[in-house]
Amino acid sequence: MTRRGVGLALALTAVALLVAAAGPAAAADGDAAFDESVVAVDAGDTANVTVHVDAGANATVHVGSEAANFLATATVVDADGDGRASLLLDTGAAGTGSASSYLSASSGDELRGAEQVTGRLDEPIEPGDYDLALGPRDDPVDVGTLSVQASGDSADRPPLPADSADSDAITVLPSESRVAVEPEPNRTIRGEADVAPGTNLSVRAVAESGRSYLQIDTVQVNDSGGFAATLDFDAATPGSTFTLTVSGPDDTRETVPGRVNGTWSADWDETGSTDGDSADGDADGDSADGDVDGGSEGTPSLPSDSADSDAITVLPAESNLTLEAGVGRVVNGETTLPPGTELTVRMRGVEGRAFLRSQTTDVSTFGTFDASFDLDDIPPGTTFALSVRGPNGTEETVPGRVVACEADCEQPEATPFPVEGFGVVAVAETTQGHTARIPIRLDDREAVTLVVGGDAVNYRTGITVRDDDGDGRVVVAFDTAAAGDDAPTLRVVSEGDSGEIAVEERDLSRLLDAAEYPLTLYAGETTDGDPIDTGRLVVHQSPRAAGTDATRSSPAPTATPTPSAASGGSPSGAGGGLLGSRLAGVVALAAGGLIALVGAALVLGRR
Repeated sequence: MTRRGVGLALALTAVALLVAAAGPAAAADGDAAFDESVVAVDAGDTANVTVHVDAGANATVHVGSEAANFLATATVVDADGDGRASLLLDTGAAGTGSASSYLSASSGDELRGAEQVTGRLDEPIEPGDYDLALGPRDDPVDVGTLSVQASGDSADRPPLPADSADSDAITVLPSESRVAVEPEPNRTIRGEADVAPGTNLSVRAVAESGRSYLQIDTVQVNDSGGFAATLDFDAATPGSTFTLTVSGPDDTRETVPGRVNGTWSADWDETGSTDGDSADGDADGDSADGDVDGGSEGTPSLPSDSADSDAITVLPAESNLTLEAGVGRVVNGETTLPPGTELTVRMRGVEGRAFLRSQTTDVSTFGTFDASFDLDDIPPGTTFALSVRGPNGTEETVPGRVVACEADCEQPEATPFPVEGFGVVAVAETTQGHTARIPIRLDDREAVTLVVGGDAVNYRTGITVRDDDGDGRVVVAFDTAAAGDDAPTLRVVSEGDSGEIAVEERDLSRLLDAAEYPLTLYAGETTDGDPIDTGRLVVHQSPRAAGTDATRSSPAPTATPTPSAASGGSPSGAGGGLLGSRLAGVVALAAGGLIALVGAALVLGRR
C-alpha cells in the first residue's frame, strides 16, 4: 500500500472510531426510567431494580453512595429487546466481595462493567435506604431508593407461604423465591410463558395473612412470550403475605409466595380483623387520637428543618407542612429557577408509617411548581421530610406531618390559589433581575386594574387584566429587569386571560431598587375611585448588585428562560449542563485527534 493509501486508511479509521464512540454514548440512558421509585427487599434477599429502556438499549445503575459506605455501579443491557432490563442485587452478599459476585442481570439480559466503588465490607450491607441513580451519577436521568428492610422486624410477622413446584412453562418475574408489592392499587405483576402468543392466563392473588382479599386478572401472552397483570393491593395489610398463582392451559401453573411491603401490625388476626381497629376502617388499626402503628405513645416529633437554598420555597412558607391523609394531596411552591426547569419532589416518612413518594415536575412560566401525592394509606400523625431538588445543588427541605382528612378524601386536591377572596395577593416577593408572580382573584368581575408602586417610592406602573376564561383568577408577572426599560414590565401569564398597560412607567437609568412597592387594586379599567384591595411587592437585593451601582450599562441578571429541549436549546442551559459539557469535550478531543491524523496522512502522502 502506498503512503497516500496508508494515510487515507488512517483517516477513515479515525472517522469510524469517532462515530462508533459517539453513537452509543449519546443514546445510552437517555429515555431510561426506573420501573418503581422505591424497591423494597428484606435483608438477605435479592432486590430487583427494573429499568425501562428502548428495545436493545443499555442503562447504567448506581446503588448507594459514599455517605452510606456502599456504592456499586453496573450497566444492564436489554439483550432480548423487550424494553426492560433488571439489575439483581443479592443483599446477603452486597459489599463483601467484587460487584460481579452479588450483581447480576435478569434472564435474557446482560450485565456489564460491574464495579464496587467503595471499599470492601466485612459484613453485607445493613438494613436502610440506599440511593438509586440511573445514568451519569452527577446528572442522573432518574432516581429512586432501595429500601433494605430488617428481617423479622416484628415477632408476629407472618411467614411467607410455601413455594409450590409448578410447571416450567410459566415464570413470574423476577424469578426469585417471592414477589413483593406496595400496598397500593394498580400493581403490575410480570412474567414469561412458554405458550402460544394470545393464550389467556389467569393471575390470582389470595391473602394468607392480614386483611382478606382476592384479586384476579386475565391477561394474554404477547408476541414475545411475556405477560403483565394489574392487581389492586390497596386493601392489603402492610407486611402481610399472599399467594400468587398464574394458571394457563393444560394445567400449566406457577405459584409463588408474596409479601406486601410495609411494617406488619401484630394486632391483625388471620380473619382480617383487629382488636384495635378504628371505626373508620383504617387498615392499620390506628386509634382516633392519631397514634401511629397501633398506638405508639405520644405524637412523633417533626424532623429538623435544613438550611437550604433560597432559590426554592415550599408554600405556605412556614416552619412545617401539613397534608391530609387523602388522595391527590398537593405540594406547591415558588422558585427563582427558570421556567421549564425540572424539579424532583420527594417525600420520605420519618416517624410512623415508613413510606417514600417521588415525582418530577417542571417550573411553570411564572416561577411556580406543584406535585400531587396519594397519602390515603398513611396514618394521621406520621411525620415526613419533603425535599424539592433542582439543578446545581439547589434544594429545599421542610418537615411535615400527615393529618386526618376532614372532607373530600377520595377527590384529588386542586392546586391552591394564594388569594382566598376577591383581591390581590398580600405579599409578592422576588429578587432584582428576576420576575415576581402577582396572583389576583376576580371572582365574578370581568376586569380590574393593578397598580405597582406609587409616588412615595418614585416608581409607578399599572395593568388592566381580564378574566377571559371565567375561572375568576388571573396571574400577573412583574419583570424587575425590565422595569423602566423599553421591554414589557407587566404582563398576564395565566392561560386564557389578557391584559393591557393602564399606567405607563417612567424611564429608569438603573435596575429597580431593592425595596417594598405597594400593590393597589381598582375595580374596572381605570384607577378612579378608592382601591378595593392592597398588597405589597418586596424586591430583594441581588447578590450581583450588592455594593455596586446597578446601572443599565452594567451586566444585569437575565430574566430570559433557559431554552428547553423542545425549542432546540439545551435543557440545562448553555452547553447542556455537566453531561453536555463532558460530551462536548469528548467530541472536541476526538475531533482534534482526527485532524491530527488527517494532517499526518497528508504529510505522508506528500512524501
